[in-house]
Amino acid sequence: MVQKAGNYKIPFDAQGNQLTYYHPRWDHDVTLVDNFKFTDTLTLDGMSRGQSAAHFQMKRKDGTQVTVFMTDLCDMIPKFCNGEITGEFTFVKRGQNYGCALLT
Repeated sequence: MVQKAGNYKIPFDAQGNQLTYYHPRWDHDVTLVDNFKFTDTLTLDGMSRGQSAAHFQMKRKDGTQVTVFMTDLCDMIPKFCNGEITGEFTFVKRGQNYGCALLT
């Protein structure tokens, strides 16, 4: 599990959804936000594959989505209750991809 938030900016779209990938040449509505910790309840909402990673989409209580890498979901599964996980989370970066992880 993640011990602390990384010192990098996290990309979000105009609706407040965390983006899995960001390229500086993109010209659409992307907001880069300093990494932060947050407390929330996440529900599994789907999965997808990118060019270099498979990840899961999790829905926050406010309806926005965050991405969770398969490795981080494995750490979360034992803590799920009734299809949800509540805890303190932060964002992680693996290569060119961004995701959300449960803090210990």
